[in-house]
Amino acid sequence: MQTTGFSHWLVVLVETFAAAFVLLLAISVVWVLVTWVTDRKQTANSVLRNFPVIGHFRYGFSRLGEFFR
Repeated sequence: MQTTGFSHWLVVLVETFAAAFVLLLAISVVWVLVTWVTDRKQTANSVLRNFPVIGHFRYGFSRLGEFFR
């Protein structure tokens, strides 16, 4: 069955969004891995060394706390 007109562009749009989602997912995984490795290798901060990646939420929430106070 051939797709014509609007349905063809809809398929192209969905395929483009799917490719963008996969690319974004791959970039996110690479970012988490790089952050994990750098957090595990550093020695200055024990929170980041013991809880790589998740330890960054502590500092983000403490900055947000100042905003909400």
